[in-house]
Amino acid sequence: MANILQVTNPSLNTEPKNIGDSQALKNPLTGQQIRNPADPSRVMRADGQESGKSGTATGEGRVGIAGYNSNYGAFIRRLAQGTDITELLNGLFSDSRLMAQGEEQVGELVRQLLSSLHFEDPGALNEFLKEQVSGQVKFSGAFFENLRALLLQGTSSSLKDAAMEFLRAYNDFSSGQHLLTQMEALTRDISSMLLPSVRGEFEALLKGMDWTAGNGQTEANVQMLYGKLIPFLAQYVSKTHDYGAVRNAAMLLIFHGVKYENGSLEQLKQLFERMTASKEFARFFGNDKTAVLDSLLARQTGQPDGFADAFSAMLLKGMEGQAGLEQVQSFYQLLNGLLLNESVYLPLMHLLLPFQYKDKEVASELWVDPDAEKEEDEEGRGRKIKFLVRFDIQETGSFELAASVQERRVKMQLSVPPALLEKRQEIQNKMTEIFKKNGMEVGRLVLKEKQGETRLEEVFPEILRKEKVINVRI
Repeated sequence: MANILQVTNPSLNTEPKNIGDSQALKNPLTGQQIRNPADPSRVMRADGQESGKSGTATGEGRVGIAGYNSNYGAFIRRLAQGTDITELLNGLFSDSRLMAQGEEQVGELVRQLLSSLHFEDPGALNEFLKEQVSGQVKFSGAFFENLRALLLQGTSSSLKDAAMEFLRAYNDFSSGQHLLTQMEALTRDISSMLLPSVRGEFEALLKGMDWTAGNGQTEANVQMLYGKLIPFLAQYVSKTHDYGAVRNAAMLLIFHGVKYENGSLEQLKQLFERMTASKEFARFFGNDKTAVLDSLLARQTGQPDGFADAFSAMLLKGMEGQAGLEQVQSFYQLLNGLLLNESVYLPLMHLLLPFQYKDKEVASELWVDPDAEKEEDEEGRGRKIKFLVRFDIQETGSFELAASVQERRVKMQLSVPPALLEKRQEIQNKMTEIFKKNGMEVGRLVLKEKQGETRLEEVFPEILRKEKVINVRI
């Protein structure tokens, strides 16, 4: 029996088999020396790191400048991997006619999608592209262009504050129906997680919600949400001590509810009146404030977007395997690519513009930076817009256009399929003519053979701006 009253030296495991190859055996008494004594007047390295070394020598450089354990690091990795959405779209639409002959629901969605994308008249195609841009970019149009110009001209701080409050309310107002859809899905999930004894009571309360309410019509739903649904869930969590999935879903429901409440039409009108009370506002928008607001609200009551609705529905059906199991991976890749381009870390407007013109299918994708950084020789000049367009024309090949516009002067680089290089001069003349017709001057036009895809961060280096900040990690 061990003598627990006798004090002995602890046994040390000196077997090298349990020690990594890069580790050395250290005497526990001699290895505890202080390498970097504290000095209040200086910023010192953490103890255990040798002076004069950095990066991988101290373990700091394992993740580079960006912290790849962070959300931003994950975004950078995904961006580097790339997702060729135009290629996915091209493959998707090439198989569309076969999909149209498949299951009845999917076939009808595909036929609806193809009919909304087919154009014979250039004017109709132009209108379609304009509608997609206005529909996909919420803060677009004459109102927001004038508001942007107003804020850039050194307006008073009170007007800037009022404008920012109005923009936040408008964002929630225009997202009203989307927020309702999210809350409806959340309540269904919550209902499935509740105990059977109370599930019926909760579902009875849900019947008081109007899930089809229009944007800004929030009063009745807000009263129902905060008067009955949230108190019911709070009481349920308190009684059952369910601090897991139910409480998390309830907190997310509250989050959506706050944004939904902030998007009421009455509040939006009050904030608009506060913003238009400034004399500076009339210089850009005129004196008819009612007409300005009515024009802005009219955008929220337009006709449904046939292309967007059909495309979203087809995307959902495709991921569920209803377009064929062999297509599921393509649909998932397409969705992941779309979500990546909607990341908060990507300071660009992203547009997806597929269409069919005179029996030629075109899959196109567009990135726009409306406030691009200026180079040294461009300082003091007007606003600079930079964009990148990728498009694939059926039976012709893939194209890529990178361009910048400043004071109606265009600089661009066009990459074309190898077969079109022999028509270099003809293409340059045609493009120059197109821009001149629209009142723009071509400052530089470079035409070259397309070789692979240009990475977004090469055209828009500001994406990696976070990598240039001071690394404060120890």
